[in-house]
Amino acid sequence: MEIYVVQPGDDVDAIAARYDIAVQDLIWANQIDYPYRLAVGQALLILKEPDVQDKRSRERPRLCSFGYAYPFITRQILEDTLPFLTDLHIFSYGFTAEGRLVFPASDDTWVIATAEQAGVRPILTLTPMGADGNFNNALVTALVHDQRVQQRLLLGLLKVMEEKRYQGLDIDFEYLNDIIGLSKGILGKQGILLSPIFSFQQVFYTCQIM
Repeated sequence: MEIYVVQPGDDVDAIAARYDIAVQDLIWANQIDYPYRLAVGQALLILKEPDVQDKRSRERPRLCSFGYAYPFITRQILEDTLPFLTDLHIFSYGFTAEGRLVFPASDDTWVIATAEQAGVRPILTLTPMGADGNFNNALVTALVHDQRVQQRLLLGLLKVMEEKRYQGLDIDFEYLNDIIGLSKGILGKQGILLSPIFSFQQVFYTCQIM
């Protein structure tokens, strides 16, 4: 990394050629706006290729892309899709009115392992699905109005996430405000971050193991 002071007659092409760097890298490193005019005495940051790549990687915001998958997804489709994802939300776990966890009908272990092998975070998705396999918003009501049910469910989720190596939790239903505080308390003690993400239809929360 060097600092160059602009001299009379300089332009971005000449300076880039002098230091054997790409013109676009010089423009990017110094945030020079089109038409790339320079002022005499202006200080320019000269970054060689490794410096440019390092600076760009540090400044570039992390882009997350995720998709949902049932455990009965075919292996071929899963393996073809994973390279385009950072997170795979596995659909879905449910719960009873007493706060007991309801497991997916199909084994999700192989999906978790395949995601991990591809460098994709497996996310456990929780929905108001009852033991009968049907979605039931009355379960949400039971959960919201009883902290003992909330605690039992969250502790059950934490146990499954640790055993199966899930790296995050997607609570995918409405009316969450009453249980967010308790969720942060229980999950936060285990180093799990609870943060909001907005979908098109509703708000759901994802917590990631840090």
